[in-house]
Amino acid sequence: MENLSQIGYILGLVVVMNFTFVDDASGAQMMGLLMSTMMALFLCSEATIRGKEALFIYRKTPGGVPRLMKAKLLQAWLLVVPVMVAIWGFSALRFNLVFSVPFLIEMGKALLIAMANSTITLGLSFANPAYHQKSAAYMINIQIVAFIVLGTMILPDIVLDMPWLQMPLAWAVGLVLLYTGYRKLSNME
Repeated sequence: MENLSQIGYILGLVVVMNFTFVDDASGAQMMGLLMSTMMALFLCSEATIRGKEALFIYRKTPGGVPRLMKAKLLQAWLLVVPVMVAIWGFSALRFNLVFSVPFLIEMGKALLIAMANSTITLGLSFANPAYHQKSAAYMINIQIVAFIVLGTMILPDIVLDMPWLQMPLAWAVGLVLLYTGYRKLSNME
């Protein structure tokens, strides 16, 4: 129930921001990527917020850590992808974009970046576990995720002038964080 309220909160923020702050389709899409990443963070960090004892159960179970990570990653993707499709569809209707092949290609790229951002959030929530929602680690994770996601968008596009590098960079950072989180969770005492 708590996740539903957080998801509703994020969706409400997306709608309000799209109507008040955003005046073009690319801004709506970027806002959707950032907000869907925050939604994935709320969802992925729920595994560690249950407490250290729950993580020990997964750790002691044969194949428990990889199964937990796969389940959480799939859960995040199943939430983020439909939300991104809805945001992009809403943006297309709001800004009179035609559902053309270039639009669908850009939508596919954004969905893959959103999936990579979900991988980043899952890896970070296991690499820096927050055992309580009001803990400092949880607030730090929110800030780190926002910084990393904005960095993977801005660095290739503006600094390096290679926008095609956004998706591979996001996936590379996500996989490194996922492996780091796996190692931390596997070696937890």
